[in-house]
Amino acid sequence: APPAEPAAPAPRPKGLGMLKTFGGVSLVVFCLFFVAHLALSVGSSRPAILAGDRTMKGMVDAGGGEGGLTAAFEALVTRYFEAWNRHDVKGIRELLSEGCTLDDWEVSEQGADAVARANGKIFEKAPEIQIDVVKTHVSLNTSTVCCEIIVKPTQSGVTKLKVLDVLEIERGKISAVRAYKR
Repeated sequence: APPAEPAAPAPRPKGLGMLKTFGGVSLVVFCLFFVAHLALSVGSSRPAILAGDRTMKGMVDAGGGEGGLTAAFEALVTRYFEAWNRHDVKGIRELLSEGCTLDDWEVSEQGADAVARANGKIFEKAPEIQIDVVKTHVSLNTSTVCCEIIVKPTQSGVTKLKVLDVLEIERGKISAVRAYKR
């Protein structure tokens, strides 16, 4: 008997029939469910970030969305560096959460009062010290703002420092400052 000819390939379905199934569920339905789950997960973190801060919450509620939240984070960090350049220890303190931490190459402090005092000591040692903010990078996923800065001691013989400050934001306040010099 002659060998059987191979069966012709099944015709390709058209339209929605082209969708593969994943355990009986359309791949598209699975992807939509996954994306919706991610959106709800991300969205649920926003109230925790915003709770207690009417300024930031207002920017988001007023239609700013994530762009408004990014702007709010940038505005908080700008106020911090402006207070820093004025050597305004009280102004810095007002921007810090109670449990704020500071970690840099010379000091480690915990608590808003201690962090503000540590900055005050810097100002006493270098009365003309200033900071230029080169760039800021906001991450809403981690509630952080990374700032590339140049610290200018303005003392003769002291060179400028290139520093990366990582500021964590929680409830509209700075909850951590980590500084890394280059």
